[in-house]
Amino acid sequence: MNEQDKQFDNVSKDQIKTIFDDKREIESLQLPDGGMIGVGNMGITKIVAYRELGEYYYVPWFAVYTNDEILSRVSAKCVESVIYKSGKEPGEGE
Repeated sequence: MNEQDKQFDNVSKDQIKTIFDDKREIESLQLPDGGMIGVGNMGITKIVAYRELGEYYYVPWFAVYTNDEILSRVSAKCVESVIYKSGKEPGEGE
């Protein structure tokens, strides 16, 4: 095992928040085809990660809002990456 592998082995799951526990604002969702769903585009005002109960466990989704109305719901399995507005959670440091 090389040094880089050892570094990753030392990271516990407790150190990495789940997408549901991460309270930073989502700026955009990057899609596998190169597309993007982003705040500010097509009237989108916010994107929120949430989960719905599936057959055996919770299934991750993103709610895409225009103002206070859900414009669409996007399955997390259709998202390649999540880009956050800031590296800090609300209320965390200045």
